[in-house]
Amino acid sequence: MAIPDSLTSIGDSAFTWCTGPTSVAIPNSVTNIGDWAFEFCSGLTSVTIPNSVTSIGVDAFLDCSGLTNVIIGTSVTSIGYSAFCGCSSLTSAYFLGDGPISFGGHVFDYAHSGFTIYYAASQPPRIETKDGRFGVRTSGFGFNFTDASNTVVVVESCTNLADRIWNPLQTNTLTGGSLYFSDPQWTNYPSRFYRFRRQ
Repeated sequence: MAIPDSLTSIGDSAFTWCTGPTSVAIPNSVTNIGDWAFEFCSGLTSVTIPNSVTSIGVDAFLDCSGLTNVIIGTSVTSIGYSAFCGCSSLTSAYFLGDGPISFGGHVFDYAHSGFTIYYAASQPPRIETKDGRFGVRTSGFGFNFTDASNTVVVVESCTNLADRIWNPLQTNTLTGGSLYFSDPQWTNYPSRFYRFRRQ
C-alpha cells in the first residue's frame, strides 16, 4: 500500500480493517499517525515509520495480528495507549533513536512471547534475526550482532519502558565484526528490553 508523498498526516481510522495489504510505505512527508489509523490490518507483516513522524496515535496498529516487526524513526516523541497492543506475531520493535518522550500504557501488550525492543543511535550495530541464533536458547535469550571490526559496543537492559532506566549488561569489542550476546537472567524479569550503544 503506497501513501502519496503530499500527505502530511494519516487521520484517525484512515485504514481500519484494511486486511489485504502486507506492507505500507509511509512517506517522509507524514508527521503524524492518527488514532486507530491501521487498527485490525491483519495482513500487515512489517511497518517502517519514517524519521518525519513525531507521534503515533492511540490504538494506531491495534490487533495487527500479522505484524512481525516494526522500525520506528528518530523523531517519534509520543506513542499512544495500546498503539501496538494485540499484535500477536510481533517479535521486535526497533527504535532508530532514543525512543519516545511520552509512552502510553499497554503499547506492546500481547505481542509474541519472544518480543524484544531495541534502541540504537544512527547507523546502529545490526541485529541478526534470521541466522538461527536469535531468540530463546538453552543458555538464555540471545542473538548475534555485527558492526565495524574493533568497535566497542555496550549492551544495556531495561525492565520498565515508562521509567527507562538502562543498566549495562555487557561491553564487547567486536574484533571480528560480530559477536553473540546471551542473557541467561532474562527469565527473572516479567519483561526485559535491550539496546545498544557504542562506547
